[in-house]
Amino acid sequence: MQKIIKSIFSFVLVLSLIATVLPFSINSNAVSGNQYTANQYIAGRLDLVLSEYPTGSYFSFDGKPCDHHNTNTCSYFGGCTCRSYFEDNETGKSIQCMGFAHYVFYKLFGFVDRAEYDESKYYSLGEIEKGQMTAANCKNLLINASTGAHIRVVGHSMIYLSGNNDGFTVLHCNADAKCGISIKYFTWDGFAKTFASREVIYVHMPKEYPGLSKTSVINTSQQ
Repeated sequence: MQKIIKSIFSFVLVLSLIATVLPFSINSNAVSGNQYTANQYIAGRLDLVLSEYPTGSYFSFDGKPCDHHNTNTCSYFGGCTCRSYFEDNETGKSIQCMGFAHYVFYKLFGFVDRAEYDESKYYSLGEIEKGQMTAANCKNLLINASTGAHIRVVGHSMIYLSGNNDGFTVLHCNADAKCGISIKYFTWDGFAKTFASREVIYVHMPKEYPGLSKTSVINTSQQ
């Protein structure tokens, strides 16, 4: 009996050791698109983004943090490891937080929300001017967003994931000033206070928001 108990203990110990070193070990902190939307098409597209750039990774060419931000040597055309989007286009380039937001928007909706590409495919839910960044104003604007919306405040871009009566969650890049990818939850009051000295410039949404049929059209006539 003691030999059987020892064998079982050894087997369990080996399994626990394997689980700590194998790359396919289950990650209880893994993020899935289904956590943020019931739209299976968007959830699947978001999964593709998160598989390429999971939280804790970097939107950089070498997959490492960029340490050039404070030396002003970052450029759309080189000088640092930050990715710019699109790298193969001479106009409309964006980098760091905005570059990542444009990348995610493109992956989810099939186009970039910049006038240089096709301004007719998207619209803004609205804006909030400096001095008007209150919890109520932020909630009234952003609660109308859907997963994938590009939120642009002065100096920073974020992708809206989901929200409720208490606050909302975003996916963004460069909050660490090193091109790190992270997910953050804001209460409405917390968001208003964080960006109190700035303003919301736009909240871009596609005019045709894809669903299972990819044909559901958002009516913007009253926006």
